Amino acid sequence: MACKMIGSLFLLAAYTIVVSILTLAPLPTLSASHFSHPHGFPKENFRGFKISDDMFWKDGQPFQIIGGDLHYFRVLPEYWADRLLRAKALGLNTIQTYIPWNLHEPSPQKWNFEGIANIESFLKLTQELGFLVMLRAGPYICAEWDLGGFPAWLLAIEPALKLRSSDPVYLHLVRRWWGVVLPKIIPFLYENGGPVIMVQVENEFGSFGDDKTYLRHLATLARGHLGKDIILYTTDGGTKDTLEKGSIPEESVYAAVDFSTGENPWPIFELQKRYNAPGKSPPLSSEFYTGWLTHWGEANAKTNATYTADYLQLILSRNVHVIYGISRWLMEEPTLAFLMVQILVKMILITSLTLLLMIMMLQSKNPEMLIIQNFKLKIDLEPLW
Repeated sequence: MACKMIGSLFLLAAYTIVVSILTLAPLPTLSASHFSHPHGFPKENFRGFKISDDMFWKDGQPFQIIGGDLHYFRVLPEYWADRLLRAKALGLNTIQTYIPWNLHEPSPQKWNFEGIANIESFLKLTQELGFLVMLRAGPYICAEWDLGGFPAWLLAIEPALKLRSSDPVYLHLVRRWWGVVLPKIIPFLYENGGPVIMVQVENEFGSFGDDKTYLRHLATLARGHLGKDIILYTTDGGTKDTLEKGSIPEESVYAAVDFSTGENPWPIFELQKRYNAPGKSPPLSSEFYTGWLTHWGEANAKTNATYTADYLQLILSRNVHVIYGISRWLMEEPTLAFLMVQILVKMILITSLTLLLMIMMLQSKNPEMLIIQNFKLKIDLEPLW
């Protein structure tokens, strides 16, 4: 039976971010009779999150990640619940967030987990509101954040550290940092009753280097704290070069991809399979770009909704359940950005306020919003299963 999907169009103003939001309709209800056994789960205990048959499985049933980034360190704690509820209103079931090292260790061994840095409170709240969580633990996070999340004091160490490498002094400091933060995550792992289903190591490393010893060390270190069953993942651009340098399938680390509007996603998802073990490659992009950032002094970056809709249709032609609209968020921090089929978002920072004023004036008569609104109302797809 066809699944009719109609979404809402959110018309809010943005302070630092101008984005398209791609949202997914819920999957059709699946009965246990569709499957002869819960993949990878003991019969006596169906709680767990696994990857099998190129799908995600939650508690023995196929699961579709419908996610977006919401960074606790960019939102005042007083507004965490509000922002999460907005995400829930969009139909999201998963929140992805980085962990910025420089926020939590601003000076050597001076730890900060209070207020906006209270990641445990944030994870507790996400669970209370019914979300799963994907953590991007770094140690390098990029995230359009100062020094990619590295503490500035690392630069004062002599002799100079070789960051993002197998430099033994650098790795010692990473071990010390993760030795503090990762134990705080253990109670929040899904297998322990919490919301955290996956943990990312590094970030787009294939665009930086090819030190596989370093990546393997991070995977071993993370499992040493979080257990051998934790799903670790990497994120790299959807090219052969970046995936070869940034993925470590030999360590059973799941390789996710990212890409932009204008790139055909399905060849990228097929390429993704080459960097995951057989049956361990559900198509997932942890960052989908429908636009680009504007640096200070540059002309404002523009996103063409028709162009984005055309590439969304390319994905929809493969029977993927997707609806989408534009969101203008009324807030003083970047938050949710782009997402589509099993795709989590990437924040795009806008450093000029000029576009904000334009959006506030035109939000009710933006023709591109009408293009996307009309597009999403026409979606009528067959179920995935």
